[in-house]
Amino acid sequence: EANDNNNDNNNDAPCKRPDLFGFQMASFAALWFCGILGFYLWHNNLHNHNNKHHNKHKHNNNNHKTIHFPADTPEGRIFGRLPEAELLAAVNFTFQFWDLIVALFFIEEHGTALLIMHHSIAAFVSWSSLECQYLHYYGVFFLGLSEFSSIFLVFIDLTKYFPLMIATTTTTSSTTATT
Repeated sequence: EANDNNNDNNNDAPCKRPDLFGFQMASFAALWFCGILGFYLWHNNLHNHNNKHHNKHKHNNNNHKTIHFPADTPEGRIFGRLPEAELLAAVNFTFQFWDLIVALFFIEEHGTALLIMHHSIAAFVSWSSLECQYLHYYGVFFLGLSEFSSIFLVFIDLTKYFPLMIATTTTTSSTTATT
């Protein structure tokens, strides 16, 4: 029983791995960039372009940058080219491929079959968007704006691997007091 208690205490010790912390920070940066750009494009430019297309006075105004994107038709939403969506796809592909390699070879905590499949498929979808110029309109949402939801997973992982020292100190103090 004494060995079991020592093993449990070692598992509760705060993590001190700079590779895991660096991984979480790099993930946060990529997800934040994609989320901000996706949010901006989805809520400002994509939908404002449709309104500007029908209003000639605003359409000729060069003070406001518009995206020349044929989102008015279903074909335009599937095959239309959007440079900002290419940037999102490139960043997302780079992130997903990097995450796949890191999970496979360096950080075993993220090397589960589910995460490997997720990052493989996400990298393939991003690469397909770049290579075939396909689904840029929807890529703004799914490769950009929806990444905001993944930012919370970074914080969950950080609290899982790097618990607050206050919680660790309190747990240690209470177990010492009961012994």
